[in-house]
Amino acid sequence: MDWFPDAPGQVLTNLIQNALIHAYPDDRGGVMRLEVGVLAKEHIELAFADGGQGVSPDQLPLIFDPFYITKPSMGGTDLGLHGTWNRVVEKLGGRMRADSMPCLGLSVLIDLPRVAPASGS
Repeated sequence: MDWFPDAPGQVLTNLIQNALIHAYPDDRGGVMRLEVGVLAKEHIELAFADGGQGVSPDQLPLIFDPFYITKPSMGGTDLGLHGTWNRVVEKLGGRMRADSMPCLGLSVLIDLPRVAPASGS
């Protein structure tokens, strides 16, 4: 893989941080899963699932929007998963989508080219 060295780590850190803040109410804990697979010769897939409480259907379409937050009292940058989306799509040239089911949590599927675009913008 030929990527910008900081971007994949930031993506995973943001997904984990988001799950720790939002997925497990009342400190009940849970299990996060990360799977990596080869989609094609030029693409890999990262599948992240938090196993938490999930995202409501009305919030799901908004989770990658800038400044959309569900817990403003928790601090942070107010960018939520938008920063993650921006790194995946803009910097790494990938695609990202999310799904959610009650009691199964939020699942994020990321399709990344093995070689990031040269510009990284």
